[in-house]
Amino acid sequence: MTGFDITRKALDDSGKQITKIFEGLPVNLRDAKVTPQAMSPREIVQHLAECYTALKKHAAGQEHEWGTFQLGIADFDAAYAATMALRAEAVALAMTSEEAAKASLDYVVIHDAYHVGQMALLRLEQEPGWDPYSLYA
Repeated sequence: MTGFDITRKALDDSGKQITKIFEGLPVNLRDAKVTPQAMSPREIVQHLAECYTALKKHAAGQEHEWGTFQLGIADFDAAYAATMALRAEAVALAMTSEEAAKASLDYVVIHDAYHVGQMALLRLEQEPGWDPYSLYA
């Protein structure tokens, strides 16, 4: 197994979990937070879009100033779809060079995993019966 194979598996696995954690998310939880300091699912969608965009800029040799990116889409479902399209671009880019593959671990895989955990806690708290093992199905 090559480094690219391992990176691709990590990207695929974190992408599957991102998809699963948003799957069936009740409308009333889109702006909910576990704590005031946490991000809501809506904020996570926006933040992940920035992460995926930052990887693209990094790969192009550009600096990214965190907090400056705005997806500019208010509708939750449309914003989620746009974010997932940006993720697909970032994943494709990650497979173009060793440097991009390494950067994708920070900008994509680790960010995905962190926010999946944050949302899993929210769903466990707010949705009795939500199955946390659904992330692995």
